[in-house]
Amino acid sequence: MEVASAGEPRLRARVRLYRHQLQEKAGPMDTAAEEDTRRQRLLDHTARLDVSNQRLRDSHRLALESESVGADILSQLRGQRETLEATRNTLGDTDSSLDRATKMLKSMSRRFF
Repeated sequence: MEVASAGEPRLRARVRLYRHQLQEKAGPMDTAAEEDTRRQRLLDHTARLDVSNQRLRDSHRLALESESVGADILSQLRGQRETLEATRNTLGDTDSSLDRATKMLKSMSRRFF
């Protein structure tokens, strides 16, 4: 049997005080299960972020492709407009030539008859 020293109660009180101060500074100690749960939640959130980032990259790629297709369509439409304007000008020239030819034929037919 051990003989208790006279300063032992003071030492125990001091140890309790130090433990209390340590817990206040360090916060409550997590159990292994709590750590695992927290780790799993972090992994789940990381996976969600990865999926969201991939969706954003896909959306950005699709937007760039759409912009490229739109630019190609605008270029084709510009070319078609130029073709239509050139055709309209040619048609106008042909119409005036036909008018002159008609007048000339009428004039010639009057002289003939």
